[in-house]
Amino acid sequence: MQKTGDVTPHQLQHALNGTIFPELNINLAKGISEHTAYWWLIKLGWCQTVMQKGVYMDGHEHDDVVEYWNKVFLLAITQFEALMAKHDGPELKKIIPEIPEGQH
Repeated sequence: MQKTGDVTPHQLQHALNGTIFPELNINLAKGISEHTAYWWLIKLGWCQTVMQKGVYMDGHEHDDVVEYWNKVFLLAITQFEALMAKHDGPELKKIIPEIPEGQH
Protein backbone atom coordinates (compact mmCIF):
# COMPACT_ATOMS: atom_id res chain seq x y z
CA MET A 1 0.00 0.00 0.00
CA GLN A 2 1.39 3.36 -1.02
CA LYS A 3 0.80 6.45 1.11
CA THR A 4 -0.34 9.73 -0.41
CA GLY A 5 2.68 11.45 -1.84
CA ASP A 6 4.69 8.25 -2.36
CA VAL A 7 3.55 7.42 -5.90
CA THR A 8 5.40 8.92 -8.84
CA PRO A 9 5.85 7.82 -12.45
CA HIS A 10 9.56 7.33 -11.75
CA GLN A 11 8.85 4.98 -8.81
CA LEU A 12 6.34 2.97 -10.85
CA GLN A 13 8.80 2.71 -13.73
CA HIS A 14 11.56 1.54 -11.37
CA ALA A 15 9.29 -1.03 -9.66
CA LEU A 16 8.01 -2.46 -12.94
CA ASN A 17 11.37 -2.64 -14.70
CA GLY A 18 13.40 -3.71 -11.66
CA THR A 19 11.08 -6.05 -9.76
CA ILE A 20 7.64 -6.79 -11.16
CA PHE A 21 8.47 -7.62 -14.78
CA PRO A 22 11.44 -9.87 -13.88
CA GLU A 23 9.34 -11.78 -11.31
CA LEU A 24 6.69 -12.36 -13.98
CA ASN A 25 9.37 -13.45 -16.49
CA ILE A 26 8.51 -10.51 -18.75
CA ASN A 27 11.65 -9.55 -20.62
CA LEU A 28 11.52 -6.16 -22.31
CA ALA A 29 14.54 -4.94 -24.23
CA LYS A 30 14.48 -1.45 -22.69
CA GLY A 31 11.70 -1.65 -20.09
CA ILE A 32 8.95 0.96 -19.90
CA SER A 33 9.71 4.67 -19.96
CA GLU A 34 8.78 7.13 -17.24
CA HIS A 35 6.32 8.68 -19.71
CA THR A 36 4.58 5.30 -20.12
CA ALA A 37 4.45 4.90 -16.32
CA TYR A 38 2.83 8.36 -16.16
CA TRP A 39 0.05 7.29 -18.54
CA TRP A 40 -0.42 3.94 -16.76
CA LEU A 41 -1.01 5.78 -13.47
CA ILE A 42 -3.70 7.87 -15.13
CA LYS A 43 -5.30 4.75 -16.69
CA LEU A 44 -5.29 3.11 -13.24
CA GLY A 45 -7.33 6.02 -11.86
CA TRP A 46 -4.57 7.97 -10.13
CA CYS A 47 -4.47 11.74 -10.57
CA GLN A 48 -1.80 14.32 -9.94
CA THR A 49 -2.57 16.63 -7.03
CA VAL A 50 -1.43 20.07 -5.99
CA MET A 51 -0.04 18.78 -2.69
CA GLN A 52 3.43 18.38 -4.13
CA LYS A 53 4.79 18.23 -7.66
CA GLY A 54 4.55 14.73 -9.13
CA VAL A 55 2.28 13.25 -6.44
CA TYR A 56 -0.59 10.96 -7.41
CA MET A 57 -3.66 9.86 -5.41
CA ASP A 58 -6.03 7.01 -6.15
CA GLY A 59 -9.21 8.54 -4.65
CA HIS A 60 -9.93 5.56 -2.37
CA GLU A 61 -11.30 7.83 0.37
CA HIS A 62 -13.86 9.67 -1.79
CA ASP A 63 -17.41 9.39 -0.44
CA ASP A 64 -18.72 7.56 -3.52
CA VAL A 65 -15.86 5.04 -3.35
CA VAL A 66 -16.40 4.34 0.36
CA GLU A 67 -20.14 3.94 -0.23
CA TYR A 68 -19.53 1.49 -3.11
CA TRP A 69 -17.12 -0.57 -1.00
CA ASN A 70 -19.55 -0.76 1.92
CA LYS A 71 -22.78 -1.34 0.00
CA VAL A 72 -21.65 -3.37 -3.04
CA PHE A 73 -18.09 -4.66 -3.09
CA LEU A 74 -17.77 -6.04 0.45
CA LEU A 75 -21.16 -7.77 0.22
CA ALA A 76 -20.15 -9.42 -3.07
CA ILE A 77 -16.78 -10.52 -1.68
CA THR A 78 -18.51 -12.10 1.33
CA GLN A 79 -20.65 -14.17 -1.04
CA PHE A 80 -17.62 -15.19 -3.11
CA GLU A 81 -15.65 -16.17 0.00
CA ALA A 82 -18.23 -18.83 0.81
CA LEU A 83 -17.27 -20.51 -2.48
CA MET A 84 -13.48 -20.20 -2.03
CA ALA A 85 -11.05 -22.78 -0.70
CA LYS A 86 -9.48 -21.87 2.63
CA HIS A 87 -6.16 -22.88 4.17
CA ASP A 88 -5.95 -23.82 7.84
CA GLY A 89 -3.22 -24.26 10.41
CA PRO A 90 0.55 -23.95 10.15
CA GLU A 91 0.62 -26.68 7.50
CA LEU A 92 -1.95 -24.69 5.46
CA LYS A 93 -4.25 -27.64 4.89
CA LYS A 94 -6.59 -26.82 2.01
CA ILE A 95 -10.29 -26.90 2.90
CA ILE A 96 -12.64 -27.09 -0.09
CA PRO A 97 -16.13 -25.70 0.57
CA GLU A 98 -19.22 -27.69 -0.19
CA ILE A 99 -20.86 -25.83 -3.05
CA PRO A 100 -24.62 -26.34 -3.42
CA GLU A 101 -25.82 -27.89 -6.69
CA GLY A 102 -26.34 -25.28 -9.39
CA GLN A 103 -23.73 -22.83 -8.06
CA HIS A 104 -20.73 -24.36 -9.85
